[in-house]
Amino acid sequence: MKTIAQNNYLGEWNDYWGSSFNIKSDSTFEFSWHFDLFERWSNGVWIIKNDTIYFRVVPVYDTLKYSSGYSLVLSEDEKPKVFIPKILVTENARKQDSTDMPTKLFYQEDKLYTIGKNGKLIKKKTKKWKARFPFWYVRREKFYK
Repeated sequence: MKTIAQNNYLGEWNDYWGSSFNIKSDSTFEFSWHFDLFERWSNGVWIIKNDTIYFRVVPVYDTLKYSSGYSLVLSEDEKPKVFIPKILVTENARKQDSTDMPTKLFYQEDKLYTIGKNGKLIKKKTKKWKARFPFWYVRREKFYK
């Protein structure tokens, strides 16, 4: 059951550092980070408690089939598959990785703020490339205006 307040969180959100969230009404999310030719992504589920949205990553695994058994590895895409490895070590520009993804964001004034290690909202802007960029997420349609 959705409440009116939950609709405030739904949709696509971007920050100025290459990260984006797609927060869906079925309590799932998609996260991605892009820089140049690199992409990191994660999917999972979310819940809301007191204007804070909590994200829990649900990894997607591929099954590697060997002559001696099976092994699980993080999938490079959102569709799990079974395959026989031909090359054991590969590096892909796109991979599943939630290392730099925030695990919780606070909703305030139609923005999603990162919560720092000290528990306080990060509301400052940081200077990069002769401009000041914020750390918070804004709705995609406002981001590209």
